[in-house]
Amino acid sequence: MLNYLKYYLQAETKNNSQSAFVKTFLKEVWEDDRYYYAFDDIKGLAFWLERFNRKIPWQGADVPVNDIYHHLKVADEIGQRLFYFARTFEHKNIVEIGGGLNGAWMLKATTNTHLHIIEPHQQWAAMVKNYINNQDWQTTVTSSATFDDHVNIKTILPSIDVVILDLKVQYKDTVATFAEVLTYLEEDSVIIITNKHIENTSIWEMAKSHLKTKLTLDFHQIGFVFFKSKQSEVEHLQLIHNSLKPWTIF
Repeated sequence: MLNYLKYYLQAETKNNSQSAFVKTFLKEVWEDDRYYYAFDDIKGLAFWLERFNRKIPWQGADVPVNDIYHHLKVADEIGQRLFYFARTFEHKNIVEIGGGLNGAWMLKATTNTHLHIIEPHQQWAAMVKNYINNQDWQTTVTSSATFDDHVNIKTILPSIDVVILDLKVQYKDTVATFAEVLTYLEEDSVIIITNKHIENTSIWEMAKSHLKTKLTLDFHQIGFVFFKSKQSEVEHLQLIHNSLKPWTIF
């Protein structure tokens, strides 16, 4: 609660921002409330996983798939922001460190997009991958257990446009894997940290302090880190929906 209050007091709105890029981001990504039919397709994946009670290996035990889904599921509010983000910026090569459910929201926003899931529980990753690849989403999904396991990521993603990490879903090697992925990012790549309000600030700070970081947008639950090649000064902003501070002046 205190963490959110601190964020709320410091956060700026679209009315405060002087940046055209930030204003556009807030309008197109953070304040867009349109409902797309694509959301129903994404919920089809959720519907299937939520009702699948077969057990698969998970954290050293056999666990029902629907229980795993309830642990990994993405809140609609977060998922829809990821969809709006992908729809606005149309990135083509996405890496998700974790279960792949965040990336699924982004896949439905564009076509000819590739998602690579880095997930140690390969039966889970295979289920998500196979479901999406069997749909008519005009996208592709691959997976590996670790960053270097079984597949050379350079052969899959010549460049990584977006890397997603959900702080709610962390494993023993998550930090090391994230640090390794960062070495593959290039100019104009984007890092997305979801559920960043969970008390684990080391990964968010690692992303913010990266040598190529030029702009960070902190929305409490989600953080966006931009490697913007045309921006000279590093800028860290805390932002909030305009409706939550309606008294701000244009």
